[in-house]
Amino acid sequence: MRGKIIDVQEKQPICIRMKDHNTFMFAGLFSVWKNEKGEELPSFTIITTTPNMLMAEIHSRMPVILKEKHFNEWLNRENKNIEDLKNLLISYPAAQMEAYAVSKYVSNSRNEGPECMKKAIPMDDSPINPTNENGHLLLRVTRSGLCLDEGGIGSAGIK
Repeated sequence: MRGKIIDVQEKQPICIRMKDHNTFMFAGLFSVWKNEKGEELPSFTIITTTPNMLMAEIHSRMPVILKEKHFNEWLNRENKNIEDLKNLLISYPAAQMEAYAVSKYVSNSRNEGPECMKKAIPMDDSPINPTNENGHLLLRVTRSGLCLDEGGIGSAGIK
């Protein structure tokens, strides 16, 4: 027999949200650049940081989540104080967040609504693996929160 034997681990979608169920904002960067043909191409990135205690059990990094009092500071294009902005790039307090397994219903990009956030009934004590084969953290933003999923349409890979 040729090739490698690969141990395929079943992936479990996870809902990650604020305990108070409020919306939250990621720190990100947006730019529009022109390619060699002069076509404008919008692009963005979500900034990641060291995980808090909750996220460390799930992945080696987490998106920077900004506190509401810092939204305007981050979004102000006139703000050129790099050191103050860098100070915002920290892990969000784990005590204000929750994470739990949800059903694979969330992995279908056509599905929306409260069913996406419903807690899954655990099948066993297998570790949760919300990354794809390249080590990308798989995220899906729904109206109710952020879900880690299996990389279906509407997902953003963060490595």
